[in-house]
Amino acid sequence: MNPLEEQAWNLLRTVYDPELGLDVVNLGLIYELKVEPPRAYVRMTLTTPGCPLHDSMGDAVRQAL
Repeated sequence: MNPLEEQAWNLLRTVYDPELGLDVVNLGLIYELKVEPPRAYVRMTLTTPGCPLHDSMGDAVRQAL
């Protein structure tokens, strides 16, 4: 893993699911991460289908990165 990807994973660990109180990495919600400056590609899921936090979780991931 290159240093930018390692940094991105650490930043994603700061994004918490407010209902469960755990971060998206430890919850296993991040399936794929590619860092290609100036962009990062994240493939993730949410804890439930139709999650009402869909927009806010995506925004939190974007802001963290």
